[in-house]
Amino acid sequence: MMAAETELALRRILVALDVSEQSRAALEAAARLAGGLNAELVGLFVEDSDLLRMAELPVTRLVGARGTGALDPAMLRRAFKVQAAAARATLERTAEQWQIRWSFRVARGSSAEAVVAEAGDFDLVALGRTSRPAVRTAPLGATARRTALAASCSVLVSRSGKQAGCPLVALYEGGTRALPLTAQLSRVFACSLIVAILAETPERAAALEEEATTWLREAGLHGRVERLDAAEAVAIHDLVQRRDAGLLVVDQRGPLAARLDLEGLLEAQEVPVLLLR
Repeated sequence: MMAAETELALRRILVALDVSEQSRAALEAAARLAGGLNAELVGLFVEDSDLLRMAELPVTRLVGARGTGALDPAMLRRAFKVQAAAARATLERTAEQWQIRWSFRVARGSSAEAVVAEAGDFDLVALGRTSRPAVRTAPLGATARRTALAASCSVLVSRSGKQAGCPLVALYEGGTRALPLTAQLSRVFACSLIVAILAETPERAAALEEEATTWLREAGLHGRVERLDAAEAVAIHDLVQRRDAGLLVVDQRGPLAARLDLEGLLEAQEVPVLLLR
């Protein structure tokens, strides 16, 4: 067995909650992880201060099927309380289903900045790709983008309609820090594993392929090793599509992964993406 380096551990998981289908997908994935890894799950609902400030402007109008009208700040605050209560109830039901430790908190501020700030106390933050209606063409939301780029902890970006699962594609460019966690993830999601070799030269790719094959065999995991055509986001996306993957794991501590166009990678993916840091 290869010598282990500092092992990644996910003991505390924060999940950003709102009323969208994408948020429910993130909660389901986070709860499954918490259950499988014996982690604590904390739900976060953010009262969007930007929206509150807009509501206080006299020029702001609410447009709906029944016409237009002023956006009442008091009404918006009541709506936040109702949504927070619904999010908490959903979290409680899900936590009971997976038999995990959980808690719930409410923050106020810019949604993206609040999630990034809270994430500093956790090993992983999970959130939906966007708060917009779940359509395939919906772009990456501002909160998901900001969290993926700025959070100091690992980040799981989920989307509705594609449950995290088989097969799991994990990028690999050497070292063993993420390998024990990758093994745990494949067992948590009860899925096969594809180790995708990320290398700059054919010689390095061959060495990594042998290393990863040995690790799979010694870990007793069902999986395969594949070389990426290039150390680029488009090659990763092609592999994920070709293998109909259910989860992409990117260890960003590797030098090549750190140079990937992260925003472009997330924008292109139609599966949940786990960024390890």
